[in-house]
Amino acid sequence: MIRVMMTTFLLKRRHRCFEDTKKTRDGRTTSYFSRELTDEQKAMIGDIAPQRLGDSSAPVPIPSPPADSAAAAGSAWNQAGTWEEKDTTEWCTARLKSHLQSTQFTSISHTANVKAVTGMTGDASVAVTGGKKRYIFDYHCEVEYDILDEDDCVVASGVLKLPDINSACLQEMEVEIQGWKKSPTEKVSEVEECRNTLVDEIRNSVYSFVSDFNAQY
Repeated sequence: MIRVMMTTFLLKRRHRCFEDTKKTRDGRTTSYFSRELTDEQKAMIGDIAPQRLGDSSAPVPIPSPPADSAAAAGSAWNQAGTWEEKDTTEWCTARLKSHLQSTQFTSISHTANVKAVTGMTGDASVAVTGGKKRYIFDYHCEVEYDILDEDDCVVASGVLKLPDINSACLQEMEVEIQGWKKSPTEKVSEVEECRNTLVDEIRNSVYSFVSDFNAQY
C-alpha cells in the first residue's frame, strides 16, 4: 500500500514539473526552476565559454597609470618629503665642458678662444627635500686658451684654473690666471685686457651651464 502511494506521489510531482514552465526573454520555453541570468550578472561573470588552448588572441596589456604632475618634485614613494637624490654627473659634466669649450671673446684687435678643457673632475646631482629641488654640483678643471691677432696668428696663450665650480659659492667662483705659456711681444696691454675679458666670459659660460641644468631637471 505504501509503495503504491509513493509511486502516485512521484508521478504527480513529475507531472507538475512539466506543467510549471515559463517563457524566457528570447522566446524559449523552459522549466520554472531554470534560472536566467540578467545582463548585469553576465557582465560580472564574463565569458565562461571554454577557450581553445594556444588561442592566438594576445592578452590585453594593463594600461600604465597616468604620470602624476605632483611627482615631478620627487618619487611617488617619497611623498613625505624626505631626502631624495638623483645622480646627474654624466649629463652635467658633458654640458659644462661644452659651454666652457665654446667660450670666446673678440675685441677690436684680438680674439681669445678656448683651446681645450682639461682635468675636469667632479660630480652633480638633483636633490629633493620638503618638496623643493636643490641643484648640487662641484667641479674642478683647467682651461687652455689662445689669443689671436687680426691676422689669426697666435700671439699669446695660457691656462686658466677653475679650482672650485661649486653650487654653494657660485657667485664667488674663482678663476685663477696662470702664467703665460706664450707671452705677447706686442700690444701687451691689449692682449692682457682681452685675456681678462675672457675670464668674465668663462664665468658667464658656467652660469649658462647652471641655467641649462635647472631647465633639464
